[in-house]
Amino acid sequence: MISQLKRYCVYALLAGSVFSSCNNDNEALLSGEGKLMMRAIIETPSESRSIDAKELSDSCEIYLFNDKGIIRKYKGIDNLPAEEWLKTGEYRVEAWSGDSVPASFDAIYYKGQQSFVINKGETTTVELTCGIANVVASVQYDAEVTDALKDYSIVVGHTRGSLTFNGDDTRKGYFMMPLNVSQLSWTLNATTFDGKPFTKKGIIPNVKGGTEYSINIKYTGNLPDEGGAQIIVTVDEAVVDVEHNVSINNAPSILGVDFDIAQTQEFTKGEVGRKAIIVTSPVELSQVTMACDSFVELGFDALSYELLPIADEQADYLLHKGINYVYKTYDDGSSNFVLNISAKLCNLLPAGEYTIVITAVDIDGLSRSETLDLIIKPIEVVE
Repeated sequence: MISQLKRYCVYALLAGSVFSSCNNDNEALLSGEGKLMMRAIIETPSESRSIDAKELSDSCEIYLFNDKGIIRKYKGIDNLPAEEWLKTGEYRVEAWSGDSVPASFDAIYYKGQQSFVINKGETTTVELTCGIANVVASVQYDAEVTDALKDYSIVVGHTRGSLTFNGDDTRKGYFMMPLNVSQLSWTLNATTFDGKPFTKKGIIPNVKGGTEYSINIKYTGNLPDEGGAQIIVTVDEAVVDVEHNVSINNAPSILGVDFDIAQTQEFTKGEVGRKAIIVTSPVELSQVTMACDSFVELGFDALSYELLPIADEQADYLLHKGINYVYKTYDDGSSNFVLNISAKLCNLLPAGEYTIVITAVDIDGLSRSETLDLIIKPIEVVE
């Protein structure tokens, strides 16, 4: 049995914006759409090679299905859109992550699937658990085996690949089964103490992914067998257990409310209006900063400000200037931070180009920056 597993939480914020635009919501209600928020949890054994969280996130493939087939495909958690609206109806999501190879001591593949329903005007949250897709094999020898055999090893595999467990090798072997192949074969090779070769073979039928098959070798010492020893091989089957949880997440997302922050925003002086930016994160945020090279020219006392955490006097100063925020945390551990730049401040901006950089860091140290580019055009004078 695999005794220890870690749970790596990869949050796929397909509807990550808790604070969405009213226009989008109204359009969705009229067209019969709903939001999807999904969280994928990857369970991985702690005794495997050092797990690279970024590697798991980057290799994760997510597929959305309806009754007609695949409707969305995403490769890498960072490539998921911050918002996704789906037509009302029944769906299925599948996720795959890791390395899919025929046989390996350290390359593990994970999969999960779940059905869900999108209801009109509602947010549907799906928590998808991705368990080990591999068939897992391990080998244990009773201490008495050394009274009969030496230089022993076991080869375990299928038609596409095999692994050799030399001596008292306690590693786990991970197998991805070929199509239409449902059994693992094993071959025990050794030498008896009187110098004779010893071989014993067998199969493990009807193997299943996410299951470990422990091959146990025992020596009775009282009956003749090939090479003069009685060796009994049994196989124990056990579903992989989860005992330890470790969460990792994708970096916070930063979105404009009612505008695309990735696109330059052009306005005529005095017609900019309020600008709101939302930061969403699967975990709590530790820091949010705002910087602009033009702040001092505009009468501010610094070029950048730390908004989270922030001292009361600093918050009061920025509020007086026309900048405030709301930060909320939720029971599931997620959080969002809404930054408001008042219409009064925006409409007083002189004609010119402005670049405002927002940077967010979560409690795990993952960070993301986005740039709000504003072009303020002078008021046209009509003669």
